[in-house]
Amino acid sequence: MKYAPQTIGLPLGVLQILAWGTTFYMPTVLSVSIIADTGWPLWAVSAGLTIALLTAALVSPYVGRSLARGRKVVMVLAPAFMAGGLVVLSGGQHLFLFWLGWAIVGVGMGCGLYDAAFAILGHYYGRASRAAVPLIAILGGLSSSIGWPVGLALEGAVGWQGTCLVYAAAHLLIGIPLALDTAHRLPAPPKETAASDVGEVMATGVKPAFALLAMVFVITTAVSTNVIVHLGAILTAADIASDDAVALMAMVGLSQVAARLLLLILGKRTGPFWTINFTCALLALAIAVFAANGWGLTVAVVAFGMGIGLNSIARGLLPLHLLAGPHLARLMGWLGALLMTSQAVAPLMGALIIDAFGLAALMAGLLQLSALAMATALFLTLRHGRKSP
Repeated sequence: MKYAPQTIGLPLGVLQILAWGTTFYMPTVLSVSIIADTGWPLWAVSAGLTIALLTAALVSPYVGRSLARGRKVVMVLAPAFMAGGLVVLSGGQHLFLFWLGWAIVGVGMGCGLYDAAFAILGHYYGRASRAAVPLIAILGGLSSSIGWPVGLALEGAVGWQGTCLVYAAAHLLIGIPLALDTAHRLPAPPKETAASDVGEVMATGVKPAFALLAMVFVITTAVSTNVIVHLGAILTAADIASDDAVALMAMVGLSQVAARLLLLILGKRTGPFWTINFTCALLALAIAVFAANGWGLTVAVVAFGMGIGLNSIARGLLPLHLLAGPHLARLMGWLGALLMTSQAVAPLMGALIIDAFGLAALMAGLLQLSALAMATALFLTLRHGRKSP
């Protein structure tokens, strides 16, 4: 029996909630307890997630290649590695073991976050998977809203180590069975052509399009990650009271989900090129208002939330239109590697700029990057938009 893309998109979205909520968003809840219990410095604890993202970037091309060859086991490896890494983390009274646990988690992240999910849909359903992409992004957007309160409740009840073990159990009892069932429901994959590595794939004519869309998404990822990490400092610099700052930060998640819901409702009336151009415009507007440091911060927060919400959907839709074919999964693997590297390195670079030159210098740099992203997205649209069906 062949299942519709939306039917596959629902469990993939649930797996995104589990994956993001127990890995990427976990340090936000547990870092304070980990530092208090171990005595490690903040940089050492924060380095764990950086290690995970860099590990995910390393394995992502291999994940794409495996998916292109029809190896559905990758879907099961994601929760399995996340569970294993979380178990190692739970016993991490030594910093090396703590980092090792994050590295193992990173393998699972490379196998199971957005880019892998979009690659699965695109490989097995092609452009027909377009309707399922917003659904996955909407569910994934709920991961922080669910993960943070659940993590806080667990941390208060069983401590940070117990929380890691509960998360590991969730991957074993929910993630692996759900991944197995979803893999079983996938249709027969298309046959891969003779090209066997990314160099040969690029020689087929997708290189210019891939380079442009990779450039856009690397920039938007670097900009959005820096704002997320330093949003508290941005609002503090604007003399926003702590209670108001918390309310504004909560609006980021709400705006993110609202934008994805709107795109799901509009459906085919909005194309991937409209989505990426609107994304870049929203991010540029938000950065410009943040840099002005004084007026319209609510508008900036809403625009930023909508921008990052649409950016996740564009990451799934645009490759489907520009790179659709038997090599899509491979290319998504390489794209994922670039984006996770950007996500890992950008906040560190931002922190170094703040320490050396101040927050205003970082905002000026992000504004220039946002303008570059807008220009690149427009050029991509003018050059390749007409080729999109």
